[in-house]
Amino acid sequence: MKTNLMTAMKTSISEVMESMFYLPVEISHADTMAIGELISSRDVAGGRLEFTGPCSGSFSLFVPRDLLTVMTENFMGEPRKTLSVEHFEGVLKECLNMIAGNTLRSMADASSYDLHVPDMVEPGTLPATNALVQVETMDGTMVVTIELD
Repeated sequence: MKTNLMTAMKTSISEVMESMFYLPVEISHADTMAIGELISSRDVAGGRLEFTGPCSGSFSLFVPRDLLTVMTENFMGEPRKTLSVEHFEGVLKECLNMIAGNTLRSMADASSYDLHVPDMVEPGTLPATNALVQVETMDGTMVVTIELD
């Protein structure tokens, strides 16, 4: 199941980032030290989305604020000067929701999963995780994790 979940998550990340945020991505080999530095940076926004179903757990997304600004501009179709903190947080939560929903939808028993409401999380240490993906864009690197209960 973990292998299927990872494959589905990588596909979902590519689809969501390219179609909704107009950002081509490359999934790279996870560099744990670089990811730890990214996630602990104060210049990173983070979100978490829990899910329940045949397996339960959570997805987390950590995005540097500069990359989140580009994502928000692209998603909202608005210039940077008109964007607020609520826009940035809303886009991060929506991105997380789309990645998680698209990932779980591709599983055989997709209708059995329930997504909870995404929350913002403080930057900190790397969560204990079963799966971690480092996502490279031309505008920066973000990290997506899955924790299974």
